[in-house]
Amino acid sequence: MKKLTEYFANVVFCKICSFEGKSLSAHLKMHGLTSEEYKLKYPGAKIISNGCSKKLIEGQKKGCLEKYGVESNFQIPAVVKTIRNKMIKRCGPKGQIGLKETQDKCKKTRLKRYGAEYMFQLKEIQESGLKAIEDKYGVRSVWMLPEIQKKSQINAQRSLSKGPTSIERKVMKMVPKNVEYVGNKGFFITCKTSFGKIIHRCPDFIIHPIKDRNVIEVFGDYWHRNDKEKDIKREYAMYDYKVLIIWEHQLKDDIKNTKKKILEFVNPSETTRSNPCSLGCDIVRSS
Repeated sequence: MKKLTEYFANVVFCKICSFEGKSLSAHLKMHGLTSEEYKLKYPGAKIISNGCSKKLIEGQKKGCLEKYGVESNFQIPAVVKTIRNKMIKRCGPKGQIGLKETQDKCKKTRLKRYGAEYMFQLKEIQESGLKAIEDKYGVRSVWMLPEIQKKSQINAQRSLSKGPTSIERKVMKMVPKNVEYVGNKGFFITCKTSFGKIIHRCPDFIIHPIKDRNVIEVFGDYWHRNDKEKDIKREYAMYDYKVLIIWEHQLKDDIKNTKKKILEFVNPSETTRSNPCSLGCDIVRSS
């Protein structure tokens, strides 16, 4: 039984012709398929055996240790320097302009080839990922595991216990009295993403009266560089919330117009701050 288990650990089978071997990379060329096309056609299928992949990794580590004294090529200063120089040459000193062009080009290629900008948007890829998690842990999402939930709660409490960031403090000086900072108080709003996933957003500021459902988000250029305003506004709009998004560069480059923009959105009133729980909205304060 042990030998049989070892055999299957070192062999992968072709889903098309039942060919068996340590790797299918070269064999798939006979079927006119690339590894990516084969994985899309047969979600969850393996290209390389577990034993073979382990041997490759161990062999690479051993070779690097003998030749350079480190386990990975990326730990060699000369290699790191070469990669950095190539990135600067391709994307420019800041790495943003050229990198964005490359990302846009990759998105167009994936859209033309697979019908989606990102591979994880494909239903077969999502389903294969969920199936792999279910096979390993017995649940469809790792977030359903008690230990993961506990760790997530600890991390959330730790991050919420921190005070406002430097850019949030700038906004705090601009806003009138009917705007309350709630970025570190566990003030959550239930939203749904474009993929149908339920998330709990914690806005940085809420505007009283809360029943008007107006919030402000303050985004740092680095940490939120992949966020799209239209997606976030759509998420809030699904639950009848209006959101004003202020970016870090707006506070630095055009503070006068940014302040004007905030004041126009806030529309200050003399309304007394009410208890959110008494207004019947779907906002929840954490205890």
